Amino acid sequence: MDRIYVRINPKDIVFVDRIFEASEGLGIVSTCNGQTGDIVVYCTPDTREAAMEMLKNLPIPVEFTEGQVEGI
Repeated sequence: MDRIYVRINPKDIVFVDRIFEASEGLGIVSTCNGQTGDIVVYCTPDTREAAMEMLKNLPIPVEFTEGQVEGI
């Protein structure tokens, strides 16, 4: 299983989670730190590229941290 670590505004966590839920299998969102907005998207090697594109095209700021999140 691949992981994509990102930091978003904490108020946008539910929005991103719902987007991925609607994508039916593209990835699963888990919150690492709700106060800082650190989340991880679990995906397969086959869906990683599409999940990255989805994150890049969201109408919100997304910072890719790729495992640089403390406590992970």
